[in-house]
Parts: sequence; C-alpha cells; structure tokens
Amino acid sequence: MRVVRVITRLNRGGPARTLLAVEPELRARGVESLLLAGEPDAGEDDLTDDFRAAGIRVERIAGLRRAPRPFADAQVRRALERTIAPFRPDVVHSHTFKAGWLARTARLDPAIRRVHTFHGHLFRGAFPPPFGRLLARLERRLARATDRVIAVSEQVRRDLCDVWRIAPRDAVEVLPGVLLPEMAAPATAEERAAARARLLPAVGPWVGTLARLAAVKAPDFFLDVAQAVAARRADVRFVWIGDGERRDRFLAEIARRRLSERVRFVGWQGDVRGWHLSLDLELLLSDQEGLPLSLLEATALRVPVVATAVGGVPDLVRDGIDGRLVEPRDRDAAADAIVELLARPLADHAPPPLRGLAPADHAGRLIACYERALAGPARAA
Repeated sequence: MRVVRVITRLNRGGPARTLLAVEPELRARGVESLLLAGEPDAGEDDLTDDFRAAGIRVERIAGLRRAPRPFADAQVRRALERTIAPFRPDVVHSHTFKAGWLARTARLDPAIRRVHTFHGHLFRGAFPPPFGRLLARLERRLARATDRVIAVSEQVRRDLCDVWRIAPRDAVEVLPGVLLPEMAAPATAEERAAARARLLPAVGPWVGTLARLAAVKAPDFFLDVAQAVAARRADVRFVWIGDGERRDRFLAEIARRRLSERVRFVGWQGDVRGWHLSLDLELLLSDQEGLPLSLLEATALRVPVVATAVGGVPDLVRDGIDGRLVEPRDRDAAADAIVELLARPLADHAPPPLRGLAPADHAGRLIACYERALAGPARAA
C-alpha cells in the first residue's frame, strides 16, 4: 500500500507527534509513505529533522501555511497535485484543516482514496461563531469527497456527526492518539521526587501546562487563573512547558502583571515524562481540544489534572477521580479546583484505562481504515 500524508506543519503538537511515532510502524507493515508538510508558524519548533532521522520521507510544500492566503493556496494545491501524482498513492491522508482542505480539493486520479483526520475542530471556541459556522459548511462539502473520516475521540465524533452534521456516522471512525510506552509505564514515588529535584526549584507546589503557546490553548487565561490562585495561596508556582506564536505576548503579560516570581516559561523540553512527574497538578485550559496528548500522558502517569471540559477531554479525565473539569473561561471555578486539589489530594484509585494507543496498535487500526476506504467506491472530489 502506498500512502501520501499531508499535514499543514510539523510543529511539536499532537498531530505531528502521532505521525512521528506511527510512521515507522506503518513501514514495518509494508506501507510506503510520503509525508508532505508545510511551514511552521513563528516561534514553533519544526520536527522535520526528527522525521528524517527516523527514516521517514518528508517533502516540504512551499507556501503551505496555516493562515488563509487565497492566491498562495491555489499555488500550494497545484504543488500538491504535481508532487502526489508521480508517487501514485492508493490513499491520500490529510491532517489539520488547511492541509485537509487543499488535499481534498486537489485534482488527482479518481481511484485515489481520501482520508482525513479531525484532531479536534474549529467550529466552536477557536473563532467567533459566524466564522465557525462558515468552517462547518466548508467541511460538510469536503466530507462529500472524503472516503473515510477519522476522529480522535468519541466526543469529536459526536460533534462531527450529531452536532455539526459534517458526515454520517458510518463514514466516521474513532482512532485515538498515540501513548508511547515510556508514558504508559507506572512511576514510583522516587522517580517523581527525582524529577522534581532535577527540573524545578524547591519551592511550594507546582502547577504546569504542557502545550503549544497558541490562542486556542488560552495562555492569557492561564495567567488570569494564576493570579486568582496567588490571591489565595502565595506559595503556588506555575510553569508553562511549550512554545509557539504567542511566546512574546505571553512573556510580556507575565512582566506586565508582575508575575515573574510566580510563573515560569521553559519552552519546549525533551524530557516530557520528567516534566509530567515533576508537577503537583497539571492544568489545561484550552478553549477547544480534540484528544490532547498531554492529558493522555498525565492521566496515564496519574498526575492530577484540572482541565476545561471541551472536545475529548471528558473522555480522558474522570471528574473527581483523575482531577476536576471546569467550563471554558471560568476563572473562579478553575482557581477553586486548583486550590482544592492542592489542599486535598485525590484519593488513591485504580488507574484509568489507557485512552491512547501504542504505536503498533495505532498503525494496525489505521491500515484497517485505509483498507475499508479502498474497499468502497471512490467519492468524487
């Protein structure tokens, strides 16, 4: 089987990290892949070298960027057509909105099946409502030219099928993200203590977010919550582990609010397991999510969580067991949950079922999805 995968950018977000883990497993099962990727945004890490070091064939598509640019996007679509055709794929699999739009409207051999993964959606929470509705209308049209649709959680599938009517349920299947074996392995108290001593100063409890510094992750609201917690507990410290296009604004806000003694920014870090284990509590206050890998990892490692109940987050975090769920932009509820969990740690309980898939399992289920797409009649682009 020959597969072209198209993604807007290879930043350090969940979609690219999943691809990096799964592509070697696909190759081991006889899938020949070509990965086409655009350009990262300012301030984002680019994982292209990591992919190439893993032996994954990557080609950069000049001009493919997240922001809409009508003239440049038409040129990108033609570049995709010129690059995909000689490879003669059986399947073109797109990830993220921009790549999905261009890959599914490209003029290709009608026999090629088209698959698209929703790692979340942008219909609510990311943009003003009129723009969200416009995107939903566009995705409904694109779904007509899509042979299989993949959602990363049951909630994302419910949104796609039942709320926004993007595609019928029989065309949408759920394929969670990858949980690497080193994230699934239980941690001892000694390992947690060692991670804290290695990574963070020996001051009061630490609350941290592992995420891109992007608007949808609500970094300014993170600072609102940090201020609300500080008014009640002066010993609590916050740390943001990640980077992105909002870095300069985030750092300026920390300075403007005089939070430099309470909030640290450490950028991207390689020791992801260690950073999870160093925290007393993990925080994710996104306005919208699919199935965030940071919470897949945190819940597997049994780090208490406070998170907004958006997208697939309620599929990961059992409210009152793994942590607390709050509504988006509810500062007082988020601050209350943090203070409560730091004062009264969660009772010991059975670990949650692992929601992510091992890379080999993910690859096997993905191949089965491709086979179902190939078994049916092709849809017209």
